[in-house]
Amino acid sequence: MYKKLLVFNVLLAVFANDPTAFAKTEDPSQTQESTMESTSGAASRKHALTLELLGRGGLYSFNYDYTVMQDLAVGVGAAFYSAGGASASVFPLYASQYFGGENHRFMVTGGPTLVLASVDADSATLNGKGIAGTVGAGYEFRADSGFLFRATPYYNFGALSGLWLGVSGGLTF
Repeated sequence: MYKKLLVFNVLLAVFANDPTAFAKTEDPSQTQESTMESTSGAASRKHALTLELLGRGGLYSFNYDYTVMQDLAVGVGAAFYSAGGASASVFPLYASQYFGGENHRFMVTGGPTLVLASVDADSATLNGKGIAGTVGAGYEFRADSGFLFRATPYYNFGALSGLWLGVSGGLTF
């Protein structure tokens, strides 16, 4: 399961890098300059780096999003925790669908969150892994300057199921 998910994400990242690479332009008079004009501002920034608090990764996570199409993005995050001989690594994988304008948008998002944990106790190390599902719907603001803000209520399906609010800030480029 993990290998299939990893292969899918790698293939998606490789082939989604330029979704227009295999598209034919019907109008030969269309120039690169006119194409650039139609994707100026916030919509032209396909990459996002964010710090999310109380989100998909627990207390915090660092996330990277790639906009595959104008209203669809995929992303991955990472968070690391350690306390008293126990440690956990959390990796949210997700897709987000956007509705609305270029700067102010409503979004729905969801995906699996992988958790790898380890506990050292009395000369023995216990290792474990798990997966949980996370879904959410919220608001995103993308400024033309590259600033990004999100507020998203999430619901987690898994051992720690529940509803909570995540807040993200970051940059688009």
